[in-house]
Amino acid sequence: EAVAINGTEHFSVASHHWSCSAAPIRDADGTIIGVIDISCMADQRHPFMLGMASTVAYAIEREIQVQQKRKEMELISHCLQQVEADEPYVVCNEKKQIVLASKPIRDRFSDWYGMDVELLMDDTFVTRDKQIIQSEQDGKMLGMSFSFEEAAKSNITVSFAQFPGESGTSTVFQQTLSKIKRAAQTDANVYIWGETGTGKELAARAIHLASERHEGPFIAVNCGAIPESLLESELFGYAEGAFTGAKRHGAKGKFEQAQKGTLFLDEIGEIPYAMQVALLRVIEERKVVPLGGTHEIPLDIRIITATHRNMNELLKEDKIREDLYYRLHVYPINIPPLRERKEDIVDLYRYYQKKHQWNAAFPESFFRKLEAYHWPGNIRELFNLFEHIRVLFPKGGWIGESQYAAVLEAMDQKKQKLHLPEYTENPKELTLRERIQKQTVIDALHKTKGHVSEAARSAGVP
Repeated sequence: EAVAINGTEHFSVASHHWSCSAAPIRDADGTIIGVIDISCMADQRHPFMLGMASTVAYAIEREIQVQQKRKEMELISHCLQQVEADEPYVVCNEKKQIVLASKPIRDRFSDWYGMDVELLMDDTFVTRDKQIIQSEQDGKMLGMSFSFEEAAKSNITVSFAQFPGESGTSTVFQQTLSKIKRAAQTDANVYIWGETGTGKELAARAIHLASERHEGPFIAVNCGAIPESLLESELFGYAEGAFTGAKRHGAKGKFEQAQKGTLFLDEIGEIPYAMQVALLRVIEERKVVPLGGTHEIPLDIRIITATHRNMNELLKEDKIREDLYYRLHVYPINIPPLRERKEDIVDLYRYYQKKHQWNAAFPESFFRKLEAYHWPGNIRELFNLFEHIRVLFPKGGWIGESQYAAVLEAMDQKKQKLHLPEYTENPKELTLRERIQKQTVIDALHKTKGHVSEAARSAGVP
C-alpha cells in the first residue's frame, strides 16, 4: 500500500534525514510491477507528497490497462476468422490467459475467459497446432493461438488406470491430477512441491505406475534424512575397498538401483551445495561412477524430485544451484494442501476405510467438523486421526458423536493453540521501528510455519 516514512521513522539510521513517500504500481491482475517513490530532505517534505505518489502510480496503472486492452483487441482482430470454425481453438495473451475461444470451448467451459490455457491441455484436448501472433505495429509478441483436437478416451484409461490413491472431487486436485497424467505420458524430469503430508511421494509413484517404466523399480530417497557424509555413497554407490567398512564387493547406489525405472529424490533442497555439482553431472550425462570406482555405468532412469517449498524460493536463497534448477524444474506440479480441498475428506475417509478393511460409519456432523479444521499436517494428519479412532473402535460399526467427541475436542484445542487471538497492544508503547521489527519476526514465523531457527535466518536476526 502507499506509505510515507519521515525522518527517524526510517529503520536505517543513515536515512533519518530523509522523507520518503511511495506507492506500488500493479498490473491488471494485481501483481506489483514497480514502485513510485518521492524522496527529499526531511525538513523540506510536503504534505501532498504521498498523494502525488499515489496519483502518479494510479495514472501509470490506468495507462498499462489501456495498453493491455489495445494489445488484446489487436490480438483478437488477428484471429476472428479462425474462431468462427467449429473446431476447438483458443487465443491467449502473453501470460497464456485465454482471451478468445471458439464455440466448442465456450460450450464446455463457462469460465473460459482468463483461464490458463494449460488447463485445456489435459485428457480433454491435445494440441494440434500452435502459432505465435506478433503486432503489425512494432513486431512484438501479442500472444499465441492454439488449435486442439479431442484426446482419445481409450488411451487415457490405459495410461492412468493405476492411480494409487483417492482422486476426490475438488476442482483444485482434479487440475493436479491432470498434470500428473500429462507428466506420465513423457519421460521429462518432474518436480513436485507441496506442504509436508500432502502426498508428494504418492504423486511420484502415480506418475511411475502410469508411465512406460511401470514395470521397472521405483526407488524413493529422502535426501534430508541421509547424513551429508553418506549421501554420495548412498546415491552413487561405491566400489570394493572405497573406504573403511565398505562391503567386500561394493554396493549399488540409488541411481543404479533405479535402472529402467524411476528415481524419486524427496527434499532435494537439503542436498549440500557442493554435492549438487556431482548430482548435476549424473543427471546431464546419465552416467554414474561409484565412489572409488573407475568405470562409468550408463543409466536409463527417469528422475522425479520434490520439496516442501517452491524451488523458486530455494533458488533465490542460493540453496540450489541455478544450473541444477533448470535441469530439475522442467515440469513443476503443485500438490494442494488439504485445507484447499476439504470436499475430498469424505473420499479420503472411504479410501482409508477400504485400505484397512475397517467397517466404521459416522454421522454427517463428523465430516462437517473435519471440514471446519485447518489441517496443518494435511492428509498425514487426517489419516492419523482416523488411525486414532480405529484404535479406540477396532470393530467399527456406528460411531456416534458422544464416542468420537473426545478425539475431536483434542483437535479443537490444538486449533486454538495454533490460532491464538492476536494480542492488541497500545501502539504508543512501541516505536515504529519496534513495530516493524515485531512484524518482520511474525511474518518470518508464518512463512516458515513456526520453525524458529529458519525464521531467524529468514528475518536476519539471532
